[in-house]
Amino acid sequence: MKTLLMMALFIGIPFLLKAQTTNPMITSADLMKKSDSQFTGGIIFLSGGSLLVIADALHQSTGPGDGTMSLIGAAMLIIGVPLVVASGNNARLAAKLSLKNQTLNHPSIFPGQPRNIPSLSLKIPL
Repeated sequence: MKTLLMMALFIGIPFLLKAQTTNPMITSADLMKKSDSQFTGGIIFLSGGSLLVIADALHQSTGPGDGTMSLIGAAMLIIGVPLVVASGNNARLAAKLSLKNQTLNHPSIFPGQPRNIPSLSLKIPL
């Protein structure tokens, strides 16, 4: 029993250590890249779904069909809308979170002290 418990601890410790990850800081460039890829995917899903629905409607007008293309097109439309909305949210968040150089406003300037320092700007809309 002791050996089984010790084996379980020694096998489980690497999994516990691997499960602890650090949360990297997300920059505005990362958010813009994510927004662009989400927008591209959303537009692809929306246009593909629309084309499938229209193609199935044209096919239905010539004869009876089972409507499978219409169901797949509707599913693609349903998937595409949240992608486009999420891309807008990420783009707005990237616009609010930005890196820039900010000037120091000290009454006296010390020698060797930089006038501009890099800063993270966060705009909170109210």
